[in-house]
Amino acid sequence: MKFIVDSGSTKADWALCRDSETVTTFETIGFNPYFMNSEAVISYLNQRQDLREYAQQISEIYFYGAGCSDALLNLQISSALSHFFSNAQVWVDHDLNAAAFALFDNKPLIACILGTGSNSCFYDGQSVHEVVPALGYILGDEGSGSYFGKMLIRDYKYQRMPTDLSIEFELHYETRWSELVKKVYQSSKANVHLASYFPFAVKHQNHPYISNLIEKGIDLFLETHVLCYPQALSAQVEVGCIGSIGYYFKPLLLKSLEKKGLLPGKIIQKPIDGLVAHHTKTNKNALPQ
Repeated sequence: MKFIVDSGSTKADWALCRDSETVTTFETIGFNPYFMNSEAVISYLNQRQDLREYAQQISEIYFYGAGCSDALLNLQISSALSHFFSNAQVWVDHDLNAAAFALFDNKPLIACILGTGSNSCFYDGQSVHEVVPALGYILGDEGSGSYFGKMLIRDYKYQRMPTDLSIEFELHYETRWSELVKKVYQSSKANVHLASYFPFAVKHQNHPYISNLIEKGIDLFLETHVLCYPQALSAQVEVGCIGSIGYYFKPLLLKSLEKKGLLPGKIIQKPIDGLVAHHTKTNKNALPQ
């Protein structure tokens, strides 16, 4: 049996597969090597009785994760998985590959991630190509959950948020500056905390303030991470998207794509089903290139 895993910074989806069949699925926290070392991953896995039950039966693990962008970072995750799943051969790769494989429909595309963080790539069906890097939640992550969390906190503190939303915002979230400093400036998972404000935007997505905020953020993402590709304005190249931002704000994403003259492709919340199909439609004994 094998595990196919798609991990963001906040959550990870696990599909347990036997041949071409999905046996069951699990959800865990996300394992991002920028914020979790091997010991932390092992410690968390040891707490999961449901995963321990299958640990010795797993022969292959395909793990795609946010932050898994080079060999040293990937080693932090692969060593932890190899320790816990001691009989498994483990491959770890970037979540951009997961997006590309899940969105691919037998023609080149620009694959976008709009989740806790944001990123993009051009996938020609064989290789993933990046033009500009993802700079993370401090310098980049335009249009992501952490980005919109920052905007909401900023506007609340600057008294720019409409009164009706401000009242509800302070009822549901900790807004004391002393506590925000701990969560944002003194936490190893500040990006996840910032993204935790995103459900507020989903709940109030029809409010003009929220829809305007989301549209501007998506516009900025497209300008920075999609229009950078020479293929972006080709009539043959679609722009697909995975992640909660595109999924919950699909009308605004489609509106922004149209404004920029971009061709919309698939918009899905989670790539795990596409990854399972990618790994089970043929006999894959090595990580796809």
